[in-house]
Amino acid sequence: MIYITAINLRFTAMVQMDSDGECVAVGKSPIDEFHQQQLLVFGYLCLVLLLILPAIVVTTCYILMIIHYIRRKRSNKNFNGFNLNNLQDILTLLVIIWSAESTIANILDMVSFYDFKNYGHTKLAEIIQSSTELVRTIFFVSRTLSLFICIQTIRSKFIEHIQFIGTFFIKIFKRLIRKQ
Repeated sequence: MIYITAINLRFTAMVQMDSDGECVAVGKSPIDEFHQQQLLVFGYLCLVLLLILPAIVVTTCYILMIIHYIRRKRSNKNFNGFNLNNLQDILTLLVIIWSAESTIANILDMVSFYDFKNYGHTKLAEIIQSSTELVRTIFFVSRTLSLFICIQTIRSKFIEHIQFIGTFFIKIFKRLIRKQ
């Protein structure tokens, strides 16, 4: 939520009301040079920190996952893909699905930023913004559905770990009682 608010904040800071009461891009409105430069720096800082940096991180993670998958396939000749009973494979698939959707939203945000910065509030900017929000909605729904689909395996592994930790602490507690 903070990430989405920060992304949309840069659009809010880059718009100013003109004398007719319409929203105009800061670069197209008659304001002082210093304020315009501040907003330009703020816009590009948001672009780098909120869009380009996450895109680099996601791309790096994709590359590492592909390299890991290829190494696994080469080392194990009987490897037939992801095992849906293995929790690590399920989590890897979830990360791939979730990061693909966030990458699409980031690309749409970058296009929207470029279009808004150069052309102001246009019909294309509205379409791109609506598309970005649609992708974010699909992103939320697919996260929820993928967790519901994979929840049985995750829940069973979680219960196994809780039981293991519980029996471990019970054994320690019994040993402490016997010593006293």
